[in-house]
Parts: sequence; C-alpha cells; structure tokens
Amino acid sequence: MGVEEAGEQSGIMNHRILVKSDDLHRVVAELKDAITAPEVEKLLGVPRLHLKELVAGGHLSALADTGSRRNSKRRFSTEAVEQLRTRLFDGACEVSEPTERQVDVIGARRASTCTIPRLLDMVFTGKLSWKGRLAGRMDYLGLLLDADEVTRIVRSSEKRTNLTREETEAFLPGTHDRVVNALIGLGHLALIEEFSQDARRMIPVVSRDSAEAFRTRFVSLGELCQKTDLHHKQVRALLRQAGIAPTCLRKQSALFSTRGHRSSISRPNARTLGPTTRHRFRN
Repeated sequence: MGVEEAGEQSGIMNHRILVKSDDLHRVVAELKDAITAPEVEKLLGVPRLHLKELVAGGHLSALADTGSRRNSKRRFSTEAVEQLRTRLFDGACEVSEPTERQVDVIGARRASTCTIPRLLDMVFTGKLSWKGRLAGRMDYLGLLLDADEVTRIVRSSEKRTNLTREETEAFLPGTHDRVVNALIGLGHLALIEEFSQDARRMIPVVSRDSAEAFRTRFVSLGELCQKTDLHHKQVRALLRQAGIAPTCLRKQSALFSTRGHRSSISRPNARTLGPTTRHRFRN
C-alpha cells in the first residue's frame, strides 16, 4: 500500500492545502512591501475612522483578502494608497489662504452633519463642483471642501421616506403613541434609523414597509370604532358573535389594541352582522 492510499484509509483528516504556485508567488510579491493600517494612517494622514470607511466603501482595497476574517490585520500596497491620494486630489485647486467656509473633510462633515460614507461618495464620484488643496499639502486633511456646497447637497437630497412615531399614529388608524410603542416592542413594526433633514442627524423611525405590511394584514379595534361610530365594547361583542378572536390584545389606557385579520373580519360579517352594521366593517 502506498503512502497516498494509506492516508485515505487511515481515517485521519488530511490537513494539507494545495496552492497554485502562480497564486503563491503573486501573494508573496504583494505582501512583500505591504503596509499595515496604522502605517496607512501615517502615510496618508487619514484618521482611523475615515480609513475604515474608505475600506468599507471600496475606495481602498486590502491585499490578498487580508482583513476578511474577524480580528485579522489588513495589509495594503503603497501603490494603492498613492492611487487613492491621486484620486482624492483629482481636480483640486491649490489654496494658500482658505476662506472660512473652505474646510477639510472633518470640518465639512461637521458643518453639513453629513455621514462619512456619504461625504466620501461626494468626493470620489464627482458630485462636488469644487475641491481645493492646501498649498504644500498632499495629505488627507489637506483636502479642502466647500462647506456650503456639501450642506446644499445634503439638504437637497430625497426627503425622509419612513415614518416617525407620530406619523405612524396617523398612518395606522385607531392607534396612539403607547400603542405604536407596544407594536414596536412586539415586533409588528420595525424600528430603523434614517437621516432627518430637520434634525440634521440620524433619527429612529418606523419602517414604512413594516407599517404597510401591518396595515394590510391587521385592523385595530380603535380603527373599527372610528369606522362604525360604535363603542369598543359593542365592537368587541359583535366580533365575538362573528367568531373572531383578537390576534393580539394589549390594554393601553382607554384603547385596546386588538388585531384581527381584515379578511377574517369581512367574511363573518356577511353572515352574522346586521345590514346596518355590516358595511361599517368593510375596508
């Protein structure tokens, strides 16, 4: 029995890894002169948080898939860093004495309350009509941006698409703040973050998709009371007569958040509710 056959029949896992020689030489050549993230920070003069966003946004790639695993250390080529520097200052005009509104990346972000990823997108995708460079500087913080232009782009972007809690109350008839909070806690409504033009920051909002899905699937006791002009006890009694049980029952002061399927409500009404009341339960 040869060595190879013996290995197959030994029952011991084979930990040998075969690598193509061409790939090995390429990786070794790439990593030979590679630099670490702290070295990139020093070479480019970029803050650590901004470097992370440069990598996350695909503006600077790590070598040989380094950094793809948790707690692994990324390695970068000096050439890639210099290419990033060139792209960073592409089209920038030299400025000896910047005005009060011609600021570096950090200053532009603070003035416009813009996120780092979005600001980097403006810089690298040509959305800015003006970029400057401090005379004698070629580091990351030597880049100058027009704070007014950045602010204008941020404020002219699409308006918020999701719902505040107050807007959710109007979107879901028969609810109020405590009911909305309860539905969020129960997982019926998804709470996410979205940039607010008014607050100039990220704020918690209710996902419009989750609110629409909820409104499609369920109807509240409060909504039925509003549609029928009946007391909630009368509505609950009629639902019990129709054999419709609440999907979720939670008492919030004088309002009960009772959720039942809309289709389940309309079908029994046609059989059991009187003609005057029946149409009031239809959507």
